[in-house]
Amino acid sequence: MNHQFESLKLFYTALLVPTAAHMKELNTADFEQKDEDPLWHLGHVANDLCRVLLVPFGVTEGPANKFGDVFLGLGSWNPWPIGARPEFEELITWFEEIFEVIEELHGNKQTKLPESFKLERMVVTTTGEAWDYALFHTGLHIGRVHQMLDW
Repeated sequence: MNHQFESLKLFYTALLVPTAAHMKELNTADFEQKDEDPLWHLGHVANDLCRVLLVPFGVTEGPANKFGDVFLGLGSWNPWPIGARPEFEELITWFEEIFEVIEELHGNKQTKLPESFKLERMVVTTTGEAWDYALFHTGLHIGRVHQMLDW
């Protein structure tokens, strides 16, 4: 699965990290709903990477539960709870922690999904499907962030 991991890191280095300057210009008060905030979309990506590439493989501590349910998709239409919106740098650190665990867990070896699991709209039955979802979902939300930042 190494090529999928390389693609995931490319999303991160080429498309996510360069948004830093634009993200620092944002004011939390500008967002009535979390899904209007580009930062929420980035945190949602990190959250779902944990949901599909860590938790099903037995990793439930560390980065897998760092922000609780703040970045779940079902709460995206709610406002940010007071004090719950992290800084962009915290998300960057979270991504790096997630990548470290992904590399340790999946690395160059072929991992096998212990059992299928259900996301909101699909059932993931193989490790390949988990990677496909992670890449598709990451690309979708990073694209949305670029659109929101008009960048």
